[in-house]
Amino acid sequence: MAVTLERHQAHTSFIIEKLMAESANGLDISAQLPVLKQEILLNGINADETGMSAQRIYIWLVLLQCPITPYSNYAALLARGASPSYAKINNDTFRTLATDPLFARRVTNNSISRILNTIAWTLHDNALEKVQASHSIATTTPLPPSPSLEPGYRADDDFASSTLAEPPSPKLTPSVADSASIALPSGTAPATYLQGMNVLAAPFLYACKSEPQAYTLLLTLLTIHMPSYITPSMTGVHRGLSLLTKLLAVLDPTLSSHLLSKNLHPTTYAFPSVLTLSACTPPLSEVLILWDFFFAWGVHLNILAVAAQLHLMRDKLLASDSPGRELRNMGPLRARTVIELVLSFIPRLKQDLWEETIAHTNIQ
Repeated sequence: MAVTLERHQAHTSFIIEKLMAESANGLDISAQLPVLKQEILLNGINADETGMSAQRIYIWLVLLQCPITPYSNYAALLARGASPSYAKINNDTFRTLATDPLFARRVTNNSISRILNTIAWTLHDNALEKVQASHSIATTTPLPPSPSLEPGYRADDDFASSTLAEPPSPKLTPSVADSASIALPSGTAPATYLQGMNVLAAPFLYACKSEPQAYTLLLTLLTIHMPSYITPSMTGVHRGLSLLTKLLAVLDPTLSSHLLSKNLHPTTYAFPSVLTLSACTPPLSEVLILWDFFFAWGVHLNILAVAAQLHLMRDKLLASDSPGRELRNMGPLRARTVIELVLSFIPRLKQDLWEETIAHTNIQ
C-alpha cells in the first residue's frame, strides 16, 4: 500500500513539474490542465503535516491563470503608502488567524498589512478607471501606475526577489497626491477593502514564497474568480447564503427544517465560511487542501463545501436544542471528507440549481 501511494505521489509530481516547466517556457498548457486537475482530485498535492509544499503555490498560479507581477510593480504600490482603507485594514490585521500558532510563526502583521494595502490600492485604481471611463472624468493628478499584468503565467525570478522575511516597510501615511487622486463622484466609492479579505489573504501569505506571489494570487482570486464577493454590498456572498438555504433543503431536508425551526438561517451562522472560502475554519493545513480542490474545479464549490461541513455536524445539530451554539465552531475542517461529500452532492442537484451555484461568484 505504501509503495502504491509513493508511486502515485511520484507520478503526480512528474506531471506537475512537467507542466510547470512548459509554463515557464511560455508554452500553452491549457490542453493539459484537465490532467493536472484530475491528479489533484485523485492524489492531492504532496505536502508536509503543516501544509507546506514545494509545488502547491506554483500549481495555484497555473490553475488560477495568474499574470506575472514583477517585484518592482509590487514595490511601487508599497511606496504609495497607506491606502484609503488603511484604518479598516489596521483594525483587522491583528485578528487574522490569531489563534493559529503556525500562521503566527510564518506570517507577520506587517506582511498582512502590506499585501492588503497593495490590494486596496489596486482595487481603488481599477474602480477609478471605470468611473473615469463611464463619466469622462478628467483628473488633474495622475495616478501612480498599477502593476502591468500580462496574461499567462510562467515562473518568474521576480517572485523570488521578495521573501516573507520582512522587506522594508514604508510608513503607511497617505500623501497629498494620493488623497487628491481618490476623489470620486458621490455613490461611486469603490470597495477597496472589505472585512474578510484579511482571512482570504492568510492562506496565500502562509503558502507563498514571497509577498508578490501572494498579492498576485489574491488579486486574481478576488477580481477574476469571485468578483461578486467584493462588490460594496457583497452580492455574491449573499447569493451564496441564499443558495446554501436551497442546497440544504435539497440535500438534507431534515437538517434544513431543524435549523429553520430554530430560526437559524445561513446568514446567522455561515457568513464567515462563505465569505472566506472556509479559510476561517481551522486547521490551516486542511484549508490549503480544500483550496487545491476549489482552484482546480471552481471557487463556486465553496457553497457545497459549507453544506458538507454542516452535514458532518448533522447528528450533533439534530440532537441539540441549541444548535446555534454548536454552529459557532464548525471545525476542525476535514478537507478530504468534505471534498468527497461535495462530489456526492453534485449529481443530486437539478440543473437550474447547479447553474445558479456556478454563476453566483460572477457579477451579473
